[in-house]
Amino acid sequence: MAFPFFRTIKVRICRIAVLVFFMLETGGILVLAEDVRLQPLRDLNGYFPFCPPKTEAEWNVRSQNLRQQISVALGLWPMPQRTPLNAVVFGKLECGDYTIEKVFFESVPGFYVTGNLYRPKSEKLCRHPAILSPHGIVPPPSNPLSKPVNALPISGLT
Repeated sequence: MAFPFFRTIKVRICRIAVLVFFMLETGGILVLAEDVRLQPLRDLNGYFPFCPPKTEAEWNVRSQNLRQQISVALGLWPMPQRTPLNAVVFGKLECGDYTIEKVFFESVPGFYVTGNLYRPKSEKLCRHPAILSPHGIVPPPSNPLSKPVNALPISGLT
């Protein structure tokens, strides 16, 4: 069994050999120094000036780039296939001039989203605003007097 000291010497020799190989391949120029991963990390105290695009075409290109970056960051690039929602209303409460419907739907196959749908009662056949209050697992609040995350203010419906 080799001593740990000899193992560290072998690792150092291998690293030096790799470095020499890169220098020989690039004609003596060390390519690793240009690697952006080796530059100092950016933080919020840095200076990052924003130069807005000057034409509408430049704005359109920028907006497309931003949309793609956000989609990639959210894991939505490429966009997943749309599947049927299979929405189900499994209960209804009558409350004065509005109703509360207990609903669930399948956002992706096998993943269900539950919630309450607050709908105004109206004789008119026109569009009305509605409130969907999704339910989920919320960590317990540190302050016992704080409201749950999904508590939405409903004015005029009480």
